[in-house]
Amino acid sequence: GGQLVDGNLVQVGGRAVGQVDDIALTESAQAEVTISVDEPLQASKALASLSPRRRRTIGRAMILASRVSLPRSRRTGRAALLEGLGHAAVGDRDGAASILRRVADDPGTPDATRVEIGRLLLQAHDIEGAQTVLERMAAQEGDRNASRHALQARVDLALARYPEAV
Repeated sequence: GGQLVDGNLVQVGGRAVGQVDDIALTESAQAEVTISVDEPLQASKALASLSPRRRRTIGRAMILASRVSLPRSRRTGRAALLEGLGHAAVGDRDGAASILRRVADDPGTPDATRVEIGRLLLQAHDIEGAQTVLERMAAQEGDRNASRHALQARVDLALARYPEAV
């Protein structure tokens, strides 16, 4: 077993996905742990490798952790990605897709995060959602960057493999 220490890596299914930011003790003598997830796509893949029971347990914890940060209406960026991954882990694919699309629609979301969202949507077989992310990115910025080009290639490949998906 390992110890829970500030700065330690957070691993899911043996894959590093973030780090422990803070550990505190609540008034009711419960541990309150703050983590950051740096690699949502890796976290999603790692969650998929767990047993259904463990995946649901971790998914519920991810949802709760994201809700502590901000109210739903203001939750964007990494906190929303964490919540979206949690919903996917507990089997709520529609809830996860809704959250991911909301974050992608937010004008303050950086392109790198939008690309991650597109890849997560593709991983959930939501090709139409990934296309929508690409369209919004193109509308906001006329030129294409390398990450967006790679996402477009993945969407094109998914459409070639699963033409009935759209």
